[in-house]
Amino acid sequence: MLAKTGVTFQITDCNINRPLNRGITSAHEGCQGLQIDRCQFISNEQPIPVEDWISIGFNTNANDAKIRDNRTVRFEHFGVLGGTGSTIVGNHWFHGDDETDGVRKGGMIIAK
Repeated sequence: MLAKTGVTFQITDCNINRPLNRGITSAHEGCQGLQIDRCQFISNEQPIPVEDWISIGFNTNANDAKIRDNRTVRFEHFGVLGGTGSTIVGNHWFHGDDETDGVRKGGMIIAK
């Protein structure tokens, strides 16, 4: 969990493995200008069907997040972005399960 206030927190070249609910979470505005670069997010929900997934790679509430060149595997949503002016570049998410004709969910949710 990020601090409640702050500017330009940076997470670079990290592995976030098997978080319970969220890999990186912001409960307030400590995510202003957050930068997540070249990280890998691996879900703990890989063996179960998509409709049962609940974990999220990260969430933001403030403006100007930079989400660049990350790789993510089997989260309900890789990210939930609040705020405005964010940049999302060069990310790759593996977002299906092994079910034929299974449920699919959005990889990146852009919220108001």
